[in-house]
Amino acid sequence: MRVAAGVRALVVWACTAVLFGGALAVVQLRTSPLDDPDPGRQRPGYLDAVGARRTTPLVTISKPARGRVTLIFFVRAAQQLPLLRALSKPKAVPANIDVAVVGGRPYLTESRFASVTDVDAVLARGYDMPVPRDGGYPVGYAIVGPDRTIRYRTLDPGVARRLDEIRTILAAVQ
Repeated sequence: MRVAAGVRALVVWACTAVLFGGALAVVQLRTSPLDDPDPGRQRPGYLDAVGARRTTPLVTISKPARGRVTLIFFVRAAQQLPLLRALSKPKAVPANIDVAVVGGRPYLTESRFASVTDVDAVLARGYDMPVPRDGGYPVGYAIVGPDRTIRYRTLDPGVARRLDEIRTILAAVQ
């Protein structure tokens, strides 16, 4: 009788180990080289998770402007065009929000969005953007409040598909 209880416990343990091992494997498959190495910092969903506030560097001569909220996207060349397409849709970003796209090559089309290259990552470092798992240029965004301090920053490789999430955070900043 004791052997049967021991075998049963071993079977339960093995099944549990397989279940949790499978769950871990699925999670590992879903990670991207563009994700934050610390998953707790990626898209935390609340303001001021960035630590002490400090004035941000200028992206352009006029952005971020004191008194206005600015949304700054940091992208690689492959993410830039999908992001610009998503931003061109009506109500993608509220009209009272300044927007800049930093990182890839500048698109010189007429747009309300500033497009700035950052080949040496000076701006990304100036905004303390986290370095993704692959060690390359960050893909994500920072939200600068009207006092020109960073209120939110995160890596988000799927940023072009999550503009609704950004609008929610922007509403909290205004």
